[in-house]
Amino acid sequence: MVIVFKVKLENGSIRVPREILRMLGLVDGSEVIIAVSGDRIIIRPYRREALDIDSHIEWLRKNAPECFSEKETDIGSKWVSIDWMRKKLGLKQ
Repeated sequence: MVIVFKVKLENGSIRVPREILRMLGLVDGSEVIIAVSGDRIIIRPYRREALDIDSHIEWLRKNAPECFSEKETDIGSKWVSIDWMRKKLGLKQ
């Protein structure tokens, strides 16, 4: 969604329209992340759970493919099936 509005400066700050604040779930005192890239400003709500590294690491432990295997596999030929390769690489498709 793109909304065009006139900038209102108050003490060097830009006021954000109430409708946008509601859409983002922001209230007085909410924390936001502001990213500047060239002529773009990106404002995102700051969510502490998004920075919870431990839960991300736990998710990766449960869902990341196994890269190496202790078992040796005798395939008997230099040609292997695509399904076997995907399984070895940990791809689930």
